Amino acid sequence: MNELTPPSTHELLRDLDVNVFSSIKSKEIDHFSTYKEKKIEVYFQLSNLYRLLTAESYQSFSKNKEYLDKLSLKDKKKN
Repeated sequence: MNELTPPSTHELLRDLDVNVFSSIKSKEIDHFSTYKEKKIEVYFQLSNLYRLLTAESYQSFSKNKEYLDKLSLKDKKKN
């Protein structure tokens, strides 16, 4: 039997076409204390998330995504 392995975070973010933005704001109150605010924003395409959630497995989603990406490239070359 073929055992399925869960995707790494990198694979998952790549296949969902995720954009991750991080920023750190720092404000020095005095010489002894500094206030730091860390912010992470994650944006992804809803269509890819929906396909992942409705797929039979992550592997099938990933293969289907590769196929759709290749079709998209062919369409872009035609135009």
